[in-house]
Amino acid sequence: MRDCRCDVGTYNGSPSQSACVLCEAGTYGPRHGLTAPVPCNAGTSQPLLGSTTCVACSLGYFSGVKGLATCKECAVGTYGPSTGLTACDRAPAGRYASIVGLSATTPCPVGTFSTEGLSVCGECAYGTQAPREGLDTCFTCPPNSHSAVDHSSCLCEVGYYMDEENENGTCHDCTIGIVCTAEGETLTHLLAANGYWRKDNTSTDFLQCLQPSNCVNGGCSVFREGPLCANCMPGYSADSQQSDCVICPSPSAALVASIVFTLLLLAALVVLFVIIWNTAPPMVLTREQAIVAAALSSEAEDTLNAKQRPTPNVQNNLKILLTYIQVASALLGNVDLPWPTYFKAFIDYFDFGN
Repeated sequence: MRDCRCDVGTYNGSPSQSACVLCEAGTYGPRHGLTAPVPCNAGTSQPLLGSTTCVACSLGYFSGVKGLATCKECAVGTYGPSTGLTACDRAPAGRYASIVGLSATTPCPVGTFSTEGLSVCGECAYGTQAPREGLDTCFTCPPNSHSAVDHSSCLCEVGYYMDEENENGTCHDCTIGIVCTAEGETLTHLLAANGYWRKDNTSTDFLQCLQPSNCVNGGCSVFREGPLCANCMPGYSADSQQSDCVICPSPSAALVASIVFTLLLLAALVVLFVIIWNTAPPMVLTREQAIVAAALSSEAEDTLNAKQRPTPNVQNNLKILLTYIQVASALLGNVDLPWPTYFKAFIDYFDFGN
């Protein structure tokens, strides 16, 4: 007692009382000279004697009336998200509060749901799904499907696929070109059948490839890419759609092949010229031409009687051509160069020459 007045945290409730007493739990004494303690407001509490203030209720607790020594825990199905609460909030729909004194709720797991103020979530019924957390209801599965065991999704029957992996999904017929041999197929996981091509995992168009062997196992064969798997990867090339993609030759090898091919082509032209020259038709002289020739030569009489030039030796010409083909064929088989396709085809046609 100071200056005949009670200190803060104490009070004197009677003039006849000679001493001040401490404020009880649930009350406080905020100033001097109190004749009665002040009850703690709702949302606060004070467990100690002689206090000068009250303390706000902690997270997950509340105080609904004045004068409480301790705050109460929020019950199951409710939570206290802030301090100083006079009442706890109910767990919202799609969430739950399973124990007392929680400051936050938990979303319902996939395959379950809840309404407001629940301590547990309920499992979806057969034929319905809850494809994401925190749902307050379950969605009915579309036709030609059924719910998964955990009700997290709906599975299309064999021969169908789901276009969207959520509550808006619909089951569609699997068309030609789609591998659809199991239940639960979805658009993003579909595989193209062998001989078919698909742009990406969101496309519903499965197109037949120009060469079926180029499209295998839902993708392109080795070293192939692009639409319908018709292109070779960079650094590779093929003679046709039916051919395998092979690594492109180095620039130096291509240059050597071009030079050798040019030389062989020139040699072929020389051989052809010789053959044509030796098989040219005989030149027949008129009588007037023979008389002129006789005046210029001592053998005029022989020239006048000549009917044609000597018969060319066809056998020798054929031997020359065959020898050229043999040399070219041997060169093609033993020298690893990127020969032009049409040159290889021409030599292969005469492969019997070897």
